[in-house]
Amino acid sequence: FGKEFHEALLKMSTDGEEVTTPDANALRGGKTTLRDNSVVVKEYENTQYYSTISIGDPGQTFNVIFDTGSSDIWVPSLSVACDNTNNGKNKYNHTASTTYTADGATFDMRYMGGDVKGYYGFDEVHITPTMTVKRQKVGEATDVSGLGPIYCKEKHDGIVGLYFTPRTTIGSLMVNAINQNLIHSPIFSFYLDAGNGGELMFGGYDDSKFEGSLTSHRATNMQIQAENIKTNGYSSGATKVIIDSGSSFIIVPSRQLWNLLAHLGAFRAGALYMVLCDAQVPSIVITIDGYDYTLPGTSLIVQKSGDWCMLGLGENTMTDDWILGDVFMRVYYTVFDFRHEKVSLAKAT
Repeated sequence: FGKEFHEALLKMSTDGEEVTTPDANALRGGKTTLRDNSVVVKEYENTQYYSTISIGDPGQTFNVIFDTGSSDIWVPSLSVACDNTNNGKNKYNHTASTTYTADGATFDMRYMGGDVKGYYGFDEVHITPTMTVKRQKVGEATDVSGLGPIYCKEKHDGIVGLYFTPRTTIGSLMVNAINQNLIHSPIFSFYLDAGNGGELMFGGYDDSKFEGSLTSHRATNMQIQAENIKTNGYSSGATKVIIDSGSSFIIVPSRQLWNLLAHLGAFRAGALYMVLCDAQVPSIVITIDGYDYTLPGTSLIVQKSGDWCMLGLGENTMTDDWILGDVFMRVYYTVFDFRHEKVSLAKAT
């Protein structure tokens, strides 16, 4: 999303309280215990999911978004100025790590919300008790001004990219984890629960977190072919979708957005998309390989302010892909298969 959207969302938030789960048992409703190959996912205001990792030896702790839409890792360097905000950032001091080695190459990463610039180094990245990736390329961000002042107010410090393709040969966390025999199988899975955080599991999936069986779909360069997306008389026709853990909402191509809003009974207010809270929001049905994935209208509502409710929608001004972010992944348990380029889905419990 753009900076305008995030700033508007913060203004709309009324309590600003973080919704976290103090232990693994609570985040699953007491069903299971957290496995050693899993990461607890914490939630903030129904719009952001993040986890805690550490980098270096001794470990330096960071809150990160695990992002299936990008492949790099970056955290803020000591030069990033966010200290005068309520959410001062954890900053990476590579000189304090005995396992750091310099690289020297610079980066300029582009996201929908803006650019991040800095330089690379190599260090250990500690993800789970059984997953410490050696000599992982890590970006030290020196310039986050492209993200705007909103970055300093958000919960995450940086990004861990999980974008996958078997054609990737160097650099990415998943490639290195596989090559270092740190995971049993080249897959990872997400369980996101509104109000209760969730879990990211490496090397497997938790069948207690979904109903029935998983259905697999081909994902070439993360794009999945959908036959249709429909709601209340609206129909997109054949289109491509990307399931992206780094996006909070359903991001709709510009040329489709206004027609969709009209059929949902919604309207734009600045960078937000609103409905009256007493309105009945219709469901959205996404058809992939003949399977219908239904998002109930209630699942689209992410924030309330008085009589008005905000829908978890955004505008994709960059491509014609539909990006199915956390709003979708809260409803459907998602398994990403790195080697076979497939995404598998089942209704989350």
